[in-house]
Amino acid sequence: MSKTPPSAFRAFLPSAGEMTFVEHLEELRARLLYTFLAVGVSMAGAFFFRARILAFLTAPVGQLRYYSPPEAFLAHIKLAFWGGVFLALPVILNQLWLFFSPALYRNEKAYFSWTLFFAFFFFSISLLFIYQYLPVLIRFCFRFAVPLATPAISYSLYLSFVGKIIFLFGLTFEMPLVFFLLTKIGLLSPAMLKDKHGYALLVILATSALLTPPDIFSMLFLSLPLIILFEISFLFSCLAYRDSPNFAG
Repeated sequence: MSKTPPSAFRAFLPSAGEMTFVEHLEELRARLLYTFLAVGVSMAGAFFFRARILAFLTAPVGQLRYYSPPEAFLAHIKLAFWGGVFLALPVILNQLWLFFSPALYRNEKAYFSWTLFFAFFFFSISLLFIYQYLPVLIRFCFRFAVPLATPAISYSLYLSFVGKIIFLFGLTFEMPLVFFLLTKIGLLSPAMLKDKHGYALLVILATSALLTPPDIFSMLFLSLPLIILFEISFLFSCLAYRDSPNFAG
C-alpha cells in the first residue's frame, strides 16, 4: 500500500505534470540568484547610510576605537552585510515561499505562509524593542566599571556585541511561534503554561529589576513588553491546542 511522501520530499519526486529533479535545481538556482541580488543591493544601500546607522548604534557608548588598520573597514563591511540581510528579508522569505509552496498541500501552504509572516513580524518588533532598550543595556554593563578602568571599546567588538543582542532578542521574540509549534507536536499545552504563569512573571520582573535603574517606572518600562509577549505566546499555544486532534469541546 503506497503512502503519500512527506512534503519535504514531494518537491523532488517528479510525477505527471510536475517538475523533474533537474528542473527543481534550476528553480533553486533562480531563487538563490534573486536572493543574492536582493542582499547585494540592500547591502550597498546599508553601506551608503553606514554613518547614520553607526551614529545610532554607538550613541549609548560614544566614541569607539579600532586597534588594527583594517578593523574599521571590516566593521563597516560587517554592518553593511547584516543591514543588507535585514532589508532584503522580505525578498528572502518570498523566495522561500515561491520555492516550497508548489510542493505543499493547501493546509500546509497556510501554515507555511503564516509562519513566514509572523517570523518576520515578531523579528521586526524585536528590533523596535532593541531600539528602545539598547541604551538601558549599555548603562547596565557600565555599572560594573571600576574607577581605575577607562572604557576603550573596540569597533568590531562593539558591533559583534550589538549583533549578538539582536540575535538573542530576535529569537526571544519568536516565542509565540515556538509555543505554537511545540503545542502542535504535543510537547506543550496551555495548561502547562498556566501552571508556570506565575514563575514566568517573576522571572521577567526580576530580570527587569536587575537590568534597569532602581525605580519602578524603569522596571515596568522593560517588563511590560516582555509580559505582553508571554501572554501573546500563551494565546498562540491556545490556538494551536484548539486545532490539535487531542482537543475536545
